[in-house]
Amino acid sequence: SAGLGVSMLVPAISPTWPAMLLFAGLSGMFLGSYMAVDLAVMSLVLPDVRNEGRDFGILAAASGVPLVVSAPLAGLLISTLGYPALFGLGAVTAVGSALALLGVRSVR
Repeated sequence: SAGLGVSMLVPAISPTWPAMLLFAGLSGMFLGSYMAVDLAVMSLVLPDVRNEGRDFGILAAASGVPLVVSAPLAGLLISTLGYPALFGLGAVTAVGSALALLGVRSVR
């Protein structure tokens, strides 16, 4: 999460083609790592083994909602404040999620 947040600062600071290529590589690496760990942790904290399929379905739906909301928000940010604001907000939310995860110490 923190790495993804830092990667989003690259195009905000330097809006050039090489910076976007660097951003694409870094964000792909960090997002892929995050999603792999996130799925593993989610599978460990599900309350009931008999209902894992249902619970993963709910998690998938909950993961899809931000994708729907983010597109209009991104359009609004870009049209009013520009791309640096979009990447800045992405960096803040990614680092915020990293800070929220610091409290997780173990799986029950």
